[in-house]
Amino acid sequence: MVKGLERMGAQLKELPDMTSVAAFSRSLDSLLLGKPVRTTSTEEQSDKPASPKKALRLQAQQLADARKLFGTFDKNGDGEVAAEEIASALGVSAELPLMTRLMTFLDTDGNGTVSFIELVRGLEKMGQVYAEVPDLSSPEKFRQSLEEIAKVEETAQKVEVKKRAELQAREERERQEREREEAEAQRKEEKEESRKEERRERRKEEERRKEDDEQKREQHDKSPQARYNEVKADLATRGLSGKLLPVHEAARDRRLTAVLAYVICGGGDDGELQSRDAAGLTSLHHAVIAGIPTHVKMLLAAEVDTTEKTPAGETPLQLAVKRGNKKIVKQLSAKAALAAIGTNDSAAICVAAASGAEECNK
Repeated sequence: MVKGLERMGAQLKELPDMTSVAAFSRSLDSLLLGKPVRTTSTEEQSDKPASPKKALRLQAQQLADARKLFGTFDKNGDGEVAAEEIASALGVSAELPLMTRLMTFLDTDGNGTVSFIELVRGLEKMGQVYAEVPDLSSPEKFRQSLEEIAKVEETAQKVEVKKRAELQAREERERQEREREEAEAQRKEEKEESRKEERRERRKEEERRKEDDEQKREQHDKSPQARYNEVKADLATRGLSGKLLPVHEAARDRRLTAVLAYVICGGGDDGELQSRDAAGLTSLHHAVIAGIPTHVKMLLAAEVDTTEKTPAGETPLQLAVKRGNKKIVKQLSAKAALAAIGTNDSAAICVAAASGAEECNK
């Protein structure tokens, strides 16, 4: 039967499917109807167009070699060979990757053994995958062919691994480049936003400066009496009317020098220059406490009383000494205030002397 199948394969260039009786019958019908078996002359054979191949099939010599090779594997003649039998005939270990790969092609039904039909189909599949069928002329050449295929496959795997590694490396470089670009874009955006914020702050500062300048110009353009009235109205708004007079507010505020000068020159209410506020402080007390030498000088020039004491019993000079304001101490000493504070004011006298007051050196 085997020889008959081999002859059929040689003539039809293809073996019928022998996996089952029904499959065998259908395969024969297809082969015989599609390509009748008959004896023809060489001329007739050459004139007849060849039917196109649907899949790779072993040639007659390859089938004969496969039959012999299978007989080499099948020592016990049971028609089934295991991986160990094939490995033994090839002189290799059944545990080799080469054998594992071979069995994936040959053991088509996964039962752990290979029949002759499985061997043929497996070899044909190998031919499709690797573009050629292994050399079947002997076990040694079959093994050599398998080793060559394994080398080619290993090389292909290495190339594939290398390609994947290169692809991953390229993707990683591209990812890093994208991250750098995004970080750079973010940095530029933040820098631009910072510049915009700086410009906004500069504009705000310029606007504030313009407003301040405008207010200063408005204050400068106003008459001293108008400014005096504004201070008076402001005190009323703050609920300080009757507690502070404009002269007291002006004496302790550097911005209100013009208002103080207005009162000194006779403006304001009667007796305002020499008056005390609700806390018992004079305008000179306020100027000394605020530490404004210009206002102290103006009040001294107006001949205000330098001996007036606070409710705590402190004179303007004592207040200046207490605060360590040597410039104001010199101003008060220069007006001969020492003689009026009494001989018991030794601390003030010593500070005045240290300040270089002429009255202390007489």
